[in-house]
Amino acid sequence: MDINAQFPLFNNTILSNTAVDRFILMDTYAPGFPFFLKGINHGLEYYPPSRLGMGFYYCGYNTTELSVRMGTASMLGIDELDIWAAPVSQDWLNYFSKFLRSQI
Repeated sequence: MDINAQFPLFNNTILSNTAVDRFILMDTYAPGFPFFLKGINHGLEYYPPSRLGMGFYYCGYNTTELSVRMGTASMLGIDELDIWAAPVSQDWLNYFSKFLRSQI
């Protein structure tokens, strides 16, 4: 289920107590690392990493920022990455492949 953990429409307290297996953070789509960190930290207030997917949208952040975002996901124990829109560049696909291999 896609959620924006910071948006008041979503009652994260209620949602976190449902049988939904995975919540995909839309907060992590936006460019700007501070907004990304705020969104992921807010999501972690309600959901354990095992129930979170980190959303990605091909909207202009470079491969350095992409690498840092994936490293953050891995460090936090988030093992699912979700792409909002395709196609994405080959550079991005290389980073996604590397992330997936590291989760095996």
